[in-house]
Amino acid sequence: MRLFAAIDIPESIREALIQTVQKLKPTARARWSKPENLHITTKFLGEVPIAKLDAVIAALRAMPAAEPIPIEVRGFGWLPNPKSPRLLYAGIQAPEWLGQLHLRTDQALTPLGVPAETKPYRPHLTIVRLDARLDLSALRQAILHLPAVPFGGFTADRFHLYESLTGGSGSVYRKLAEFPI
Repeated sequence: MRLFAAIDIPESIREALIQTVQKLKPTARARWSKPENLHITTKFLGEVPIAKLDAVIAALRAMPAAEPIPIEVRGFGWLPNPKSPRLLYAGIQAPEWLGQLHLRTDQALTPLGVPAETKPYRPHLTIVRLDARLDLSALRQAILHLPAVPFGGFTADRFHLYESLTGGSGSVYRKLAEFPI
């Protein structure tokens, strides 16, 4: 099973992003994220044997509770960098508590054989995955002309464990469990 932990975003933010993405889509033929798939990944687990699913859920349930996390979604950025991007994302602004949730999740799952993350945690909402050969000049210009309006904010008080199912029409995410932050 291909698993990840994530925070869902409210419908109001999803709608604001959809409206903006509709303006950007004509500028680049690329793999745009499905609106229903927008989420803030807190931990990518990767392939996990189905026999370990109950243990993963138990480990996440056993994590100590923390404070809800205020999150604001605003602006766009490029990963890994603006010169040779592989994806365009909507930015996440949140206190360090979000990074602590990622770290606590890492620590809870490492004893189960889930590798700890080696790169710094960079929360984001993936908007589009990009091919290195794609001409991005029209997309870059369109982004420059967007108003600098935040997409919205919310307070996250829970996260979820998802299974990622791949198919011909892209990934479908199935919610397996919910956990308090």
